[in-house]
Amino acid sequence: MEMRAREETEISREITPAIPPIAVALHDEFLRSRCASCFSSGDLPVSCRFCRLLFHCSAECQVADQPLHRSSGECDLFRIYPPDRCEDTADLRAALRLLLLFRNLGFLPCREGLGRIGGLLIGDHPVVEEHRDLMARARDLLGDLIVGDEIEAVLMVVVNNGVEVQIDDGCAVGIGVYSPVFSWFNHSCSPNACYHFELRGSEGFDHKQTPLSQPCSTNSKDDAVMMKWIQEGGRLNLGSCRFGPRVIVRSIRPIKKGEQVCITYTDLLQPKALRQSDLWSRYGFICSCLRCSASPETYADRLLSGHKTDLSLETVEETDVLEQVVTDYLSTGNPKISIDKIETMLSEGFGTGKLQPFSHLSLKAFMALASMHRGQVTDVAEAAKTAAAFSLILAGTTHHLFLSDPSLLMPTASFWVNSGESLLSLMTYPEVGQVRMPGFDKVFQNCSSCLTWDEFRGTSSKFLSCIKEISSKIWPGLFAGIRCLRNEIKNPVDFSWLEGNNMLHEPIGAADFNSFKFCIGCKCEREICVGDDQESVFRLMVHCLVYGIYLGIVGYGPCSKWVDLNWSLLENWVNYGREDGRLHC
Repeated sequence: MEMRAREETEISREITPAIPPIAVALHDEFLRSRCASCFSSGDLPVSCRFCRLLFHCSAECQVADQPLHRSSGECDLFRIYPPDRCEDTADLRAALRLLLLFRNLGFLPCREGLGRIGGLLIGDHPVVEEHRDLMARARDLLGDLIVGDEIEAVLMVVVNNGVEVQIDDGCAVGIGVYSPVFSWFNHSCSPNACYHFELRGSEGFDHKQTPLSQPCSTNSKDDAVMMKWIQEGGRLNLGSCRFGPRVIVRSIRPIKKGEQVCITYTDLLQPKALRQSDLWSRYGFICSCLRCSASPETYADRLLSGHKTDLSLETVEETDVLEQVVTDYLSTGNPKISIDKIETMLSEGFGTGKLQPFSHLSLKAFMALASMHRGQVTDVAEAAKTAAAFSLILAGTTHHLFLSDPSLLMPTASFWVNSGESLLSLMTYPEVGQVRMPGFDKVFQNCSSCLTWDEFRGTSSKFLSCIKEISSKIWPGLFAGIRCLRNEIKNPVDFSWLEGNNMLHEPIGAADFNSFKFCIGCKCEREICVGDDQESVFRLMVHCLVYGIYLGIVGYGPCSKWVDLNWSLLENWVNYGREDGRLHC
């Protein structure tokens, strides 16, 4: 089963309407801070009067969700097994809800085996160990309602088809299971599409359009199941999950008519060995996409692997060491000890020599160091400068990888926005909030509508040219004193020194970005009247934020919550003069 493009599809096109979930469950840690129906945060004045452990933001959300909460057995589960244990119960609770839906739609009891239920793959993995006790309790609760291995099979449907619902700052707040209209999008480590979630109340939540993809299978039974889901779409929009987080799939590169549309199931900023290990442990398959089967390996994978040829054991151990340091930091709250440990690891190359800045271990270390320095409460000014340096090198290295593999669009967008946020902490003058720079508006008007690949490549090249020129003025001051960064890095976006290591590649840019003098918004910046010592910081901050938002619009669309949140951040400092302070679809 797969989804293929109905027509030629340019970059930055919405491929699906907003697809409602068929089952959702908040992670236990968010049960008291988010609505169990719509996942929104804020006031939660309404709770279940039986278990007192499920909260809703309104009576409307409770009316929609309460019948399923009660009849699925979730309420009883809460009463005998409160969500304050070590094990997260989200998978099991989503399975209980999904079990009831499958019964109501006639997919259970299944008379033709349990390889798939309702067109959703079960897989061959055994029940996850931490769920065994919960499964026993669920059987005690539901008794005769469970036939054979149904609850185990439905749990595996959740494990294999459920997606982490990431909203706002990328935090995963719960599990969502969606019908084959979404779940039939297969995985690729070099995908041509991405997906994002929209919560009730956002403009994207009610997005409707004719799908630009269509299901493709070789089995008439699968076709019949898909048709039933399509027919049930209206009912689902009005059902118990009607307020749940909706998912939208969007193109991030041109797609030919009839080409398979793929998303990713794993972190793409990992080398091949770690991606394969993650996919096998979570979903039970070995990826054979173009990136994984490339010989020799792709430019991005060569850099991410740090030029190592065998990552299977050594890399896992090194990653575990780094993650343990981060865990210790989170538990103790002492950034200095953790910072010293990670910087020593980077300097010594985890015992293998100084790492390339593109190694996936280096990227993880940069992320941790930027976060830890931002969290320091002593010597705040110096910590902010160092955090900005690590954020910039993280954005620059990821962008360099993105130039050879456009599927890295969204992580690159996030890192550029994070860089802009870090640079904000270096700003010391309030009057910048009144600066108006409407020159960037044309950039967003172009990417808010149908965007051609050449337009995207040209704009990306122009932004990179600007960022290179501006950052060269402030990078020496940010870089000074950071012992774990390579001396070859003279600029966080200039990696021409790699040419001596035989690492040339074909860039995404329409031409060499050195040929572009400035991007479309730079002419407006010349009117800025701030101190000379801060002008370059301000210009770089604006470029990082604007470019990150530009990439985010390509991947998530102009009406997405992610874009709106980051626009709000930018508008605290720069007034673009939009009609009502926000982008229009």
